[in-house]
Order: sequence, then C-alpha cells, then structure tokens
Amino acid sequence: MRHAFRGALAALVSVLVLTPAAAQAPERWTEPDRSRTPKMMQPDVDFAMTELCFPWVLGDPDPARGRTGVVARPGEDLPAGAGRSFFVGRGGVMVNLVSSDDARSCTVLVRDGDPAKLRAELGAVMARWPQAMTPGGYQYPPNAYASRELLCSPAAGPHDGLLISVGKPGGKTPAMMVTLMRTDKRSERCDGVPPGEGARRLGL
Repeated sequence: MRHAFRGALAALVSVLVLTPAAAQAPERWTEPDRSRTPKMMQPDVDFAMTELCFPWVLGDPDPARGRTGVVARPGEDLPAGAGRSFFVGRGGVMVNLVSSDDARSCTVLVRDGDPAKLRAELGAVMARWPQAMTPGGYQYPPNAYASRELLCSPAAGPHDGLLISVGKPGGKTPAMMVTLMRTDKRSERCDGVPPGEGARRLGL
C-alpha cells in the first residue's frame, strides 16, 4: 500500500515538473499596454495585433494615439475610404484601420521576414483573442501566396473573422498579410459561401 502511494505521488510530481508552461491556456487579452513600444530590428506581429488591431476591432477609436514607434502614413498616399495606415516599428510592417457602418477591420502587412516564424507568432497572439476561432467553411485559393486561411468565431457571435495570407520564402508577395474583422452580421464565407455569391458580401 505504501509503495503504491509513493508511486502515485512520484507520478504526480513528475507531471507537475515536466508539464511545460506553454501547455497551459494563455491568458485572454483584455486591454493594450500603452507603455510598450514595437521592436525596431524585426517585425513585431505581437505589438501590431495586440496594441493596435485588437483594441481597434473592439471599439477603441484611436489606438495609435501617442504610441512611440507608430508613425502615420501620409493620408494623400491612400485612396478614398482606405481608412488610416501606420508604419509600426520598422518600415516593413504596416497596419491599416478601417471602419464602416457594419464592420471594423484591421490589416497587418509584413513585407519581409520568415513566413513560417511570422505565422507561428500570429498563432500565439491569436490564442489570446477573447473568443476562439476555427477554420471557416470557405477556404480561399492561395494564388501567389503559399497559403491562405480563413478563421471564424462561433456562429452565436460576436461575428469575428481572420484572413491569413502567408507568403512563400523569397516570393513576390508580402511575407504575411492578416486581416482581423468584426461585423454586425456573420460573413457568409464562414459558412462556406464563395465570394460573389449570396445576398451579402461582407469583408472577408
């Protein structure tokens, strides 16, 4: 009996010691950290998403205000209705914020870098988004990218979508482009309707 107890205790201790911290569920994002600045020597996907995209999509009217390392792109360079764009940290990362009557979206474009590492960083960041996302019913063809993924929140809402375009190493496209969007109504793409079909043509 004593040996059995010791064996069970040893097994429990080994699980507690050997279980990596990464296996624990990440904390959900709640608010930006306005003391943070973006990395200047490499693309900072975490900063772009959690300090600009997340708060913007969730209703912050001006998440870039007063942020060190975030520089507004001149408005005259942008077409009408294109929203507001910012260079983040280094010139190779740009964030575009757009709002309409029924949607808010944030696009992060990373011009260079290792696409696989950028995609992994994005995955870790999105694990902190307030609600889980799963693959949408319609999957976009990759075209010039290595892959394109559509992720959607549960149908019960809020209606969030994430379109991830990952470039090919050394390719002509950006290394990664990501659009996070919240819409008043669920995108039909999430339910498998191809673009150009159906009554609504929402964002993603």
